[in-house]
Formats: sequence, structure tokens, C-alpha cells
Amino acid sequence: KHSVLHLCVLALFFLLGLFFGYLVAERHAGTLAGEIRAYLEEFTSRHVDISDGAKSFAYTLLCYFRYPLLAFLCGFASLGALFLPLLSTAFAFSLSYSVCCFAFALGRDGVMLAASLFAFRSLISVPCYFLLAYPAFGTSLSLLRFTFGLAERNTATLYSRMYFYRFLIAMLFLLSAAVIDPWLSSRLLSLCLPL
Repeated sequence: KHSVLHLCVLALFFLLGLFFGYLVAERHAGTLAGEIRAYLEEFTSRHVDISDGAKSFAYTLLCYFRYPLLAFLCGFASLGALFLPLLSTAFAFSLSYSVCCFAFALGRDGVMLAASLFAFRSLISVPCYFLLAYPAFGTSLSLLRFTFGLAERNTATLYSRMYFYRFLIAMLFLLSAAVIDPWLSSRLLSLCLPL
């Protein structure tokens, strides 16, 4: 039902996003260095706890859920077949751009700081994204073929139980990670920052 080609297309667009994020970060690294240093100085001077408040947690939820949830929803629209490759590129771009800005602005220390902020989130959100995007791409392509009269519509086979089980599994992993992330990231960031 879902071919490996679908996964390869999404992975290719994801790799393009990583590459474009690197290029843009490299171009803007000099202008962002001051902002990144100011953020880190504020963090160390006030001992900011990243886990404080509902606003911080809402932002963490947004960071974890936005791309996987959008990928899942794309499976319910024929235009999802066009939107999912672009979403893969945008996801990879934002991740690559963020990490590369730290690396270019702060050198080796920036790589460690970026790892403390983005490694755990990436280890959870990227696999969850592909867990949801891969079947969503197949179903949206089926809907697109139906839209143009190239196939008969059979929603029972498009949206099997596994489609929704994957969604539930991904949401549980993402929610668990979003709860752990503020505590873990703040600890890792404190270890990486000079005292």
C-alpha cells in the first residue's frame, strides 16, 4: 500500500531542508552571534529555569507536536501529497538552521550547546514525524488519484486501525518527551555553559 518510494521522497526533501538550513545559517552566522551570546549570558546570570511556567511548557509542546501533527493531518487531504514534501523540508530546515546557528556563532562550544538543546527533541520528534508522514503521504496520494478519477475511493482501506495506532503511539512518545525535555535540556545546558 505504501511504497518505499514514498519514504524516499520524504527523506530526500528532509535532506534538502537540512542542506538549506545549513546554507542559510552559514550566511547569517555573523549577525546572530551577538543574539546567541546575549541569550546565554542571560541564562547564566539569572539561572533561568527553562521548565518554569505554562507558557514555557506550551512552547515545548508546540516544538514537539507541530510537524508530526501536521503530517498526520495531511493524510486526510489530497493536497497533503503536495504539502508533505514541503513540510519535511520545513521541519529539517528549522532544525538544521537552529543547530548550525549555534555551531557557526560559537564554534565547538556551540555544537555542544546545540546538542544540549536539540538532540533529545530530535531523537523523538524526527522518528515520530516519519512514523506519521510516511502513511499520510500514501493516503494523500490515494486521495489525489481519486480526485482526478484515477482510482476508486475506498476509505476503509485508506485509514486502517494501524494508521490511528501510529498516531496514538507517536502522541504518547511526543507528550512524554515534552514533559521530560524542559528538565533535561536545562540540566544539559547548565553542564555545557561555562560557570
